[in-house]
Amino acid sequence: EKAWNHYRNFLDSCIEDGNEEGDIDELYEVANILHDIPPVSKATDGGKIRIGSTREELLPILASMTHYQLANSIISQTVDLDNGKAQDNTILKHLQLSLKYFPHNCSTWSMGANYARMQQSAPLSIICQWFKNAATCASALRTQALNLLEGENSVDEEAVKEWLELLILNGMVGTEYACSDNEGENDEEEDRKINEGSEEGFFSSSSVEATSRFMGAMIQSTLGNHDEALDLLKHFDLTHRIHPDVWDCNTDDTQQSDLDGPTFFTDGVLPKSLYDKMCQVFAPDAAYWQESNYAHRGYYSYFFDIKEPSNLIEEVIVNHLLPLVKERYKDSSNKIIGAEWWPHTRPIQANLGHNLHFDTDESILEQEGVISHPVLSSVLYLTAGHDSTAGSTLILNQTPDSTEVAKECWSCSPKKNSFMVFDGNLLHGVLPCPGQPENTHSCDSQELDWGDTPHNLAAVPHRLTFMVGFWTRRVPDKMKERKVYGPCGILPPLESTKWVKQIYDYPHSVKRATTVKETQLPKISQSWQKIKGKGDMDLLEIPKALDHRFFVKGAPGCFRDSLFDTDSSTLLE
Repeated sequence: EKAWNHYRNFLDSCIEDGNEEGDIDELYEVANILHDIPPVSKATDGGKIRIGSTREELLPILASMTHYQLANSIISQTVDLDNGKAQDNTILKHLQLSLKYFPHNCSTWSMGANYARMQQSAPLSIICQWFKNAATCASALRTQALNLLEGENSVDEEAVKEWLELLILNGMVGTEYACSDNEGENDEEEDRKINEGSEEGFFSSSSVEATSRFMGAMIQSTLGNHDEALDLLKHFDLTHRIHPDVWDCNTDDTQQSDLDGPTFFTDGVLPKSLYDKMCQVFAPDAAYWQESNYAHRGYYSYFFDIKEPSNLIEEVIVNHLLPLVKERYKDSSNKIIGAEWWPHTRPIQANLGHNLHFDTDESILEQEGVISHPVLSSVLYLTAGHDSTAGSTLILNQTPDSTEVAKECWSCSPKKNSFMVFDGNLLHGVLPCPGQPENTHSCDSQELDWGDTPHNLAAVPHRLTFMVGFWTRRVPDKMKERKVYGPCGILPPLESTKWVKQIYDYPHSVKRATTVKETQLPKISQSWQKIKGKGDMDLLEIPKALDHRFFVKGAPGCFRDSLFDTDSSTLLE
């Protein structure tokens, strides 16, 4: 009872303070109280996980969730790069203690897998197995907990029911109780109906299982294990996935495409002085990312009118990229008059890519419901990570008006100081980075452990890109409000922003590179593969935060619909 009261205090503090971390002192109290309790054995009864039907039997699970929450609290805090190794050791200690007390804690397996992926501290093949452990345990735990709550041999003690629901179903499995007909209701109204017993309800599917299977499918696809990925995707209500040929970049060089595909400029697009300055301004540890709060801010970009350059960005776009663009864009009656730009940086392997999307003018879309694109979209690849293992940019022959999914697509593997241009109305995105070769640290798929991780942010290979949308009209003219950090925004104040000062200190009037080569990207003849879920099971919900639209339902219409989804970010890369 004492241990549970402290754990409930922690849960209540998360809600009352609006702080997901909660009062971790309460967790340490629980850990001290339950320090010496015997753990649950790894052995299962006939292959089934047994969670117990009394509070005494559930104590190891309470201890397990306590250490899971402590690890989660540390991970959610700002990472101290100078103390990264010590932090890693503390996180790993809590995760291992969590699995010591209860080896089937699905949340711990899932968190450990994702943390190891982010920190690049275990082979991806092992991380996939850890996600599989999480999914298998989540499914089994949900079934058994519901049997104890609602089955023929359900428990009678209310306190045990509370533990089963809050500790296992809500906390560990990620299952919520919802009203059967709650569309349009807020959470308070739904809770009132449930508490008053005025509405029949149901327990949702497991969000931990969904996340683990979806992450597993993403990584298996990246590794080229497409049958394994398909087996995981069958647990979701999907109709299409990106074709295995796209993941494997199996280009079709035998057939000539009648499409005007993307143009790729290589062999040093920017002169060395400008290239070095761009890499300095947008280095992984540069002021730009900190001052703009890039890691936690939604989509934002900048727009300027094509004119005589006054800073580094304008110099690069006007005098070095635009001339290459004009080699492709021949419409003299509709002149390019403005450029929208934004950079992205992602560490290799931890990078899950960017969702498939259309570049649009968000303001006119919101105000008038009109879909408008830049005449051309482009990507300047500043760095390619490690040995070109950064995720490829994928461009599909599919527009918002398409009535069928694209048959053809193109894949552009990043190369240092290269530039790719394509029609601005085409569907595109970035595939996850396969990362560096498999980590050689010896890991066990049934034991959560990992090797040393790189903590020097600047030393971790990054995929650094600089995007430019070329417009034939002045986009800000239709905007109700133009913000510093928003679509087509204005530059922050020069006097108070370090990165803005940096771009005004740049090499002037640098001659264009003369070694640039122009090529057409090879075509991939199969973009999508039809799939369907298993008919004999309850299908999982696609995790919204992970939905990069590489696996979708209702293509091609779902992509047009996403433009009008206010939760979507439509202009990425």
